Amino acid sequence: MRFVRFVLVIWLVLIPTVIFAQDGTTVSAQAYRTVNVRQGPGTQYPIIDQLQSGDVVPVTGRSDTENNWLRIDISGVEGWVAYFTVTLTGNLDALEIVTVERRSDGPIQGVGGGGGAVTQSAFINPNSYAGAPFVTAFRRVNVRLGPGTEFTRIGFMNPRNVADLTGRTEDNEWLQINFEGQNGWVAYFVVSISGNLNQVPVVFVPRTISTPAPTLTPTRAPLVITIETLFNTNLRSDPSFEAVILGTIPYGERVQAEARTADNNWVRVTYDGQTGWLITSLVRILQPRFYYQSFDQLPVSG
Repeated sequence: MRFVRFVLVIWLVLIPTVIFAQDGTTVSAQAYRTVNVRQGPGTQYPIIDQLQSGDVVPVTGRSDTENNWLRIDISGVEGWVAYFTVTLTGNLDALEIVTVERRSDGPIQGVGGGGGAVTQSAFINPNSYAGAPFVTAFRRVNVRLGPGTEFTRIGFMNPRNVADLTGRTEDNEWLQINFEGQNGWVAYFVVSISGNLNQVPVVFVPRTISTPAPTLTPTRAPLVITIETLFNTNLRSDPSFEAVILGTIPYGERVQAEARTADNNWVRVTYDGQTGWLITSLVRILQPRFYYQSFDQLPVSG
């Protein structure tokens, strides 16, 4: 009898757990690496905690129909994680879509060139915006000080943010907007335009003209011709058989040719500290290995 009562108690305890586990609204997320938990659905919100690899937490909501961000319960605290950072169990479509007021509380540190502070524009619903003409960002858009990527970035617009259109470049490639009370510039292709762009004034922004780097005229490297003696060859003081013999260059010696006579019959070399002339019929060219080798590129002397 006691055994029957014991089994009945266990059954009553377990059955709610089984029913809860089969409930289609129960969704859990498991981190497969270290995951930042943020105060809201976006990287502009501060990090309030982290999940470690293997941690499992309940999912209590989602940011939109694309499920880009998931609201979780981490030790009784509400937080948000990016969808792609976790693996999921359960039916996300059964969870409510949670609307969170976008942050617009000043500069965000560490974003933009040089690690300085930049500003994000406040969220404004384009459907209720009364200004015209204006631009709407359809993705995160850099706002720059001037019309070009060479200008400093001063902030960014989030997707679906709007801003008054106050100017444009002559080619319409860049648009000037009222960005948090100052002039900023965005590229034409990253926003959509409401209103007549042709009625927006053309704004000329002086560009910093940099001095172009000087064009370097390539200088041909001096030609080096190496020759080898085919016999024991007399080194003469001048390109003539009547000239004084300064010495003899042994067979197989390699020397650098320095100059030639106009008829290419003689070549000037320096050997063993003495500069003189060799008859070209007693030497051969080793380098460079042209298809047709000659002394023609040497300067004429003698």
